Amino acid sequence: MVRLRRPPEWGVEPVPMALRVLRTFDLFVLWSSLGVGLLVLAAGTLLIGVGGFGFGLTLAESAVVAFVGSGVMARLIYTLWHVAYKGKSIAVQDAIYQSVFLPWLRSSVGGGRTSRRR
Repeated sequence: MVRLRRPPEWGVEPVPMALRVLRTFDLFVLWSSLGVGLLVLAAGTLLIGVGGFGFGLTLAESAVVAFVGSGVMARLIYTLWHVAYKGKSIAVQDAIYQSVFLPWLRSSVGGGRTSRRR
């Protein structure tokens, strides 16, 4: 049985060269995700060739499936992945919003009052 460990939090410091290695589980995830991508590509080809669907319908179906799959994945990440930000445990998207987007929005909407003085 594979035991998952929580990765160390490096912050903004780069990971040391000695620790930039892929373990067996990392290689499995890398290659299996490539395999799933190729499987999806083959399934789309099968829909065009054998299923009798046209190229446009298959392209639309692929776009819908990608959109729905991305939404499900985003919701899972939002629900499950929490980080420590300013002493609180919050969802990773909220941390990004509060640390990156919100300060930029305040400076943009505020007319850059903090950057110019007369």
